Amino acid sequence: MKLIVGLGNIGSKYDNTRHNIGFDFLDYLAKKENLNFREEKKFKAFIAKKDDIIYIKPTTYMNLSGDSVLKLMSFLQEKNLRQNLLPFLMDLKLKRYLKLD
Repeated sequence: MKLIVGLGNIGSKYDNTRHNIGFDFLDYLAKKENLNFREEKKFKAFIAKKDDIIYIKPTTYMNLSGDSVLKLMSFLQEKNLRQNLLPFLMDLKLKRYLKLD
């Protein structure tokens, strides 16, 4: 099982900013892979699943995103869970490369 976490901040004031590059990347993957995110309040996140990959967009702010990830990891009780954090990136070139602008 793999967990891919896209970090960002909730709220429209962060739309299309560097603060949401992790969310934007997961939205890009959602279109490409036909993923459907649904809100899971008990995990404080929007979650999509395909095959053995869980995609997560925490609904907490950046500073508290670990709480959301920990809740999901504890629920899954996966010892071999592979995590890939899509970090908050300062370089917007990635957004341009992925044509997210």
